Amino acid sequence: MVRKISLHIPNHFSFNETLSFLDRGYDECLYNLTDTTVSRKINLSDGIGIIKISQNEGALEVILEKWK
Repeated sequence: MVRKISLHIPNHFSFNETLSFLDRGYDECLYNLTDTTVSRKINLSDGIGIIKISQNEGALEVILEKWK
């Protein structure tokens, strides 16, 4: 199961700055970063999912993938 939504980004918001802030060089165990994506494991009522957030042409793309 994969669900995807897009969220409009306000003019003053910078996803790259958000990624930079989250990547402070610590061994963070709550989320995983790449150059373009933040992902995190979440508990769902019927299993485990992965949520991935990235920027796509003026919108944040949020993808939820059911894992187990």
